[in-house]
Amino acid sequence: MVYNHVEFLKTTLESFVNQKTDFQFEVLVHDDASTDGSQEIIRAFADAYPSIIKPIYQDENQWKLNNRNPLIHELFPKAKGKYIALCEGDDFWTSTDKLQSQVDFLDHNPEFSAICANSEVWEKDRVTYDYKNIKWNWLGRSFSDELTVYDLSTHLFPHTSSWLFVNDFELSEDHETFVVGDVPLFLLMADKGRIKYVDRVLSVYRQHGGGVTNELRKRHALEHVNSLSEMLLSLDAFMGHRHSLSLKKATIELHAIALRDHASIGNLSRALKQLNDWGLLGTQSLYRLTLAFCQGLAQRIKRQFSKRFKSITPSAKSE
Repeated sequence: MVYNHVEFLKTTLESFVNQKTDFQFEVLVHDDASTDGSQEIIRAFADAYPSIIKPIYQDENQWKLNNRNPLIHELFPKAKGKYIALCEGDDFWTSTDKLQSQVDFLDHNPEFSAICANSEVWEKDRVTYDYKNIKWNWLGRSFSDELTVYDLSTHLFPHTSSWLFVNDFELSEDHETFVVGDVPLFLLMADKGRIKYVDRVLSVYRQHGGGVTNELRKRHALEHVNSLSEMLLSLDAFMGHRHSLSLKKATIELHAIALRDHASIGNLSRALKQLNDWGLLGTQSLYRLTLAFCQGLAQRIKRQFSKRFKSITPSAKSE
């Protein structure tokens, strides 16, 4: 999907057409009414690679006009291949065998519904983070060879640009109202089969703005976590309650992470009430939330003490 990505789009499209495969593939490029020259770049690639690049142009921005997700209404319905890979207009694939290697694995392992890999995170055109290490630093866990429903529900999964999955799924009617789009999609893949992780960098995710850590911190704010939890409970019903235990456990863990990062008595009270309303408050969940609250409180005290210590150090030296 493209919107005003002129600065990065050529690199992105080149990473697609440079894929070396023993099968044919097409790239659906949806431009959501860009105004910066992105459409001209897409047209040039479509002219040069007509069998690969299939453009879709919008005269008006669909997100702003109707709050319509182009992925749901334009791209998924038009995708004709056996598998689907996703990549935003400012990200790109780093290996020319990205598609071939992933398709080979899924073809030879039909019990798997998806495969994904590691990514580099770039800020200002330079490598800033390793996506796997970000998750480790934030969640205290890293990717294993296979990703579970619990992993996906607690945001322990690689960046979307690294994925390839089967083109055989049905989205929930509520999908477009969910607070995020990647988690429910990947959970549907986990419901259909196993998910393979390969510890190899296959894409670059360009991070703009406040940085990945700030994005994750905002993502786990309590209000956002409540929306995520409501999404998980809705998906649990949509998937026939086949993963209830994992999704409920993830809901508790998401609230614990939010309390760790935003520790206050008010947030603790709201989290306990919310879990109680959902019927998820018990001895184990109460212990997990209380522990997270204490950890967050200790971190706040440590930060405040560190700031105070730094502020008095110059005066001590001057004496």
